[in-house]
Amino acid sequence: MDSVKILIIAFFVLLIASLVLSSTFGIAPIALVWNIVLPALIIAIHIMCSVALFREAKIRMENRIKVFADLDPVFWGLVGLVFGILGLLSYRVINDYFTSKANQPEQDNPITRP
Repeated sequence: MDSVKILIIAFFVLLIASLVLSSTFGIAPIALVWNIVLPALIIAIHIMCSVALFREAKIRMENRIKVFADLDPVFWGLVGLVFGILGLLSYRVINDYFTSKANQPEQDNPITRP
């Protein structure tokens, strides 16, 4: 949650700085936002996804919870860095949907119980 607050604060700081720079140097504000603030925001989102995927995969491996194809946390961190939110979504779909049955303990069947 702290990283989201930092991201929001950084966005507004960059937005205010871009408006100040645009008025100082005569650059159109939309060009400055489009060419500096938006790429910085995209890079920040990709880094946050990378860190989140690395931590989640590391916690799963330490707790002996099955991870899809036993891929390293470093691999999932790189997936988050390259693909961002799509990498985060693919990790959740692959590891929560396809391996959810393997992680759950077997339930007693009330019909076959003596």
